[in-house]
Amino acid sequence: MLNLLLMYYFMFIFMVFFYSNMIMIWFYMEMSSMIFYIMLNKLNNNKEINIIYFIIQEMSSIMMIYMYMINNLFLLNFFILLKMGVPPMHNWLLKISIFLNWKILYMVMNFQKIIPLNFIYMYMCNSWSMMIILNLFMTTFFLFNAFNNKYLYSIISLNSLSWIILLMFFNKMFMLMYLFMYFYFNFFFLKNLMNNNSKNFFNMLNFKMLFFFILLNMISFPPTIMFLMKIKIMFLLKMYNLTKFLLIFMILIMLVFSMVLFMFFLNHFFIMEWFKEKINIKLNMIIYLNLMLVFL
Repeated sequence: MLNLLLMYYFMFIFMVFFYSNMIMIWFYMEMSSMIFYIMLNKLNNNKEINIIYFIIQEMSSIMMIYMYMINNLFLLNFFILLKMGVPPMHNWLLKISIFLNWKILYMVMNFQKIIPLNFIYMYMCNSWSMMIILNLFMTTFFLFNAFNNKYLYSIISLNSLSWIILLMFFNKMFMLMYLFMYFYFNFFFLKNLMNNNSKNFFNMLNFKMLFFFILLNMISFPPTIMFLMKIKIMFLLKMYNLTKFLLIFMILIMLVFSMVLFMFFLNHFFIMEWFKEKINIKLNMIIYLNLMLVFL
């Protein structure tokens, strides 16, 4: 039953790319959402959270189609961002994220964003580019309030989503490449988590190098692939005459975000076990090389 629902879910998502009409895209978005709500109720036992998610999603969808009909693009974009939980409309998403299981959370943070991203691509306002840069700054501060592994994962996803939306303004092909890599590392993050039967990635007993490498990519720590892609984004922004101040500001935000997360993971994965067991020499070398590259 679940496999059949997944098949229809992805079918409706991919149908969106064959249409340029807002009404048809909205229709398929609602069809995929309805199937997702069925899966949500089957996989997530917290019915109250399920209802909250349903209400916010449907309210946003109704307002989106209404704003389209009255030709108010600014509010249309606003409700798209609310639907995705992008800052500053993020509180509802972060609060419910801790009550979702990992599979549902992965779908919410990845596949549920695909159709709204398509809407932003079609009807985005140029004024949103500065707001997205501000969002990158905001998600960095959210890290200091992270108290739960799912909450932390949601913050990382929101930060990556801001980069994806920002890329829409400058280079669509590179945006698709970044989006693919983002989904790829998120998938293997979840897969490793499930294979280790761990509900909390801070308590994984059989820690693997692959899992650590995935985490480094998710937080865009140098010199990982995701870090290099963000550096490429900086060059793209420079080509579009973004001011030096904003470029420096974004680089600092990116480095602070990566360093805070790295130290956070380092503390949980290694410091507590430092005197209990020896750490693989190769793992030490990766850490030291990455730290040296940051300060070069």
